[in-house]
Amino acid sequence: MTQMIIALIGMVILIPILLVLPSVFTKLGTFIHIIMSSFYFILGLFLLEFIHWSIVGVVIFFLIMVTAFLLSQRADSLKLETDELA
Repeated sequence: MTQMIIALIGMVILIPILLVLPSVFTKLGTFIHIIMSSFYFILGLFLLEFIHWSIVGVVIFFLIMVTAFLLSQRADSLKLETDELA
């Protein structure tokens, strides 16, 4: 439980830092990356309580690959414009 609280605190600290720094992603894209990586981290911590760490690593890796594939297929319909960097 302590690890999940620390993960949430880290996410709250990370959001303003990454939104202020210059990036190639839009603010919405940066926010989605932060939320997705925090979700993967918390899911990994949860699964470690029940499953061996190597299986958890493979599950998280395949989940990331499926998410990346689905988002790349839907990138045109999401209309995330890169000119909103400022």
